[in-house]
Amino acid sequence: MITDVKIFDIDNFTTLYATASPIKITVNDVRKATIFQVESGENRSDHVVVQAVEISMDLILSGDINTVFGLMQQAWEHNKLVGIQTKVKIYQPMLLTDFSHDESVEMIDAIQLSLHFTEWRSVTPEYGALPPKKVQKPSQSSTVKRGCAQTKAVSKERKSSLLVRLAGGKTMREIPLNPVPNQRLQIIVADNLWDLTIKAARKMMVCDIRCNEKVVMLATRATADAPLIPYTHLALAGNFAFITEQDALPWYEAFGKTQSLIFWGPDD
Repeated sequence: MITDVKIFDIDNFTTLYATASPIKITVNDVRKATIFQVESGENRSDHVVVQAVEISMDLILSGDINTVFGLMQQAWEHNKLVGIQTKVKIYQPMLLTDFSHDESVEMIDAIQLSLHFTEWRSVTPEYGALPPKKVQKPSQSSTVKRGCAQTKAVSKERKSSLLVRLAGGKTMREIPLNPVPNQRLQIIVADNLWDLTIKAARKMMVCDIRCNEKVVMLATRATADAPLIPYTHLALAGNFAFITEQDALPWYEAFGKTQSLIFWGPDD
């Protein structure tokens, strides 16, 4: 019994392109062994890589060539997966990757097609519980239970022109400054009034409080309005200026390279 060579639909196993007559088919089923060199200079192998099956097919298309050719082109354009039955084996699912044809005067009502198929290997994610030994925390072994993702609507003030940053769970806000030298900035911290003066653009900005405490920081801009900050102390850490409720940091400190005064207050 001779098995017909054909292309079929993997969903219902019906034959596709019945008027197409295969004249040659080449199947490349390749395995490659990994090769590495040991201390003696000899080559060794310890792993085998199974590559995707490649099938080349030459066929003659006759009869209603326009309709069948259109169906083949549609399958190629839409990445339709098909099966290929040879005389000795069935290969599926296969993807048509190359689709070319030749036309000549010798074949009046037929054309020759050259098709190339590649084995389609899809990756399917796996969900479930992992063994506790494969995770650091046994309570997190499940890949299905992600926990509850809670969201919070952003207020209109958060969407304003002031930059909102986060530091230690507190809301940080940036006061925009103007790049003009010899400008003053007043900040009300609790009941104390702070006077900030830019001595020169991109240079030092001196911050004086009326109780004779002083903070020196780098700044390039100044604002006109005096914001109200409901905290007592202004402290510096790294490249940021913080409004704090405790005397954890010194009152006089260099301010790094930031170009704006940053403070955080209550979430309102």
